[in-house]
Parts: sequence; structure tokens; C-alpha cells
Amino acid sequence: MATTDMTDFDKIGVNVLKCKQEKGRWVFEKDGKLYDMAPANFTEYVLGPLIVGADRLINLGCQQKNIKEPQKGFYLLFSQNYFPNADVQFEYVEQKFDGWVYKIIELNLKGIIPGQSAWICPYLNSYFLAPPNMLYIKMEGMPQD
Repeated sequence: MATTDMTDFDKIGVNVLKCKQEKGRWVFEKDGKLYDMAPANFTEYVLGPLIVGADRLINLGCQQKNIKEPQKGFYLLFSQNYFPNADVQFEYVEQKFDGWVYKIIELNLKGIIPGQSAWICPYLNSYFLAPPNMLYIKMEGMPQD
């Protein structure tokens, strides 16, 4: 990809997932395919959850950030590097069940359960060669038509 073709997010190493709700489940789109995100579904390992408990984090974030109609779509930004206005920080704890456990640390999003952890499935390998020591995450609403 030529530098001129890079988005501002690409330039600073921030990945963007387009998330929405389908049939009561939060999903994200990548390369034209939908993948389960929450609530957790362990029946299809490849399409397993990105984050266990993500539905609680999504609901909390959408409410606090006043994201209108998140079920129709919102953006989830994440990076191993800090970026301005990140909502939460995930700190690596351990490998478990072929995925990774991260401790959630409040930044701009308040109301996280103290001691809350998240399990991120091996799908993270699509973005990183090894589990990052830190992940920074932000939710943003999509432009309204």
C-alpha cells in the first residue's frame, strides 16, 4: 500500500473494526465476512469471540459516549500503541485456552468493574505476531445519514 493510500489510522498503527448487531449478537466485519464478537460463543472456535464480556463493554461505552443506534454500526479502534482519547487500556496477564487474558484499565471510559479481565481469542493473530503487552481501545459512532 502506497503511503498516499494509507488512512490516518494506518499511519499511526490503529486498527479499525466495523461492528454491528445481527440476530442479537455483536459481530464485526473483516474482508467482507462477519465474525462473532459477543456474547461469547465457543461452538465455532474460528469465529469465537474477540472479547468475552464485550457485550457489557459495548453497552457501557455506547451509553456513556452517547453512540446513537450502535446496533446499526459503530467503529472499534485498537492498537498496541497509545493513541489520543483511547477509552480503555488492556494489560496482558497470561495465555489461556489458545487466547490471552488482559486486565482492563479505565482511561476515558468509566464504570469498568474493578479487577475486570477480558479474554481475547487467537483472532488477534490477524493483527499482531504475538499478543501485545498493551492494547488501547476506543469506540466511535458512525456518521449519521
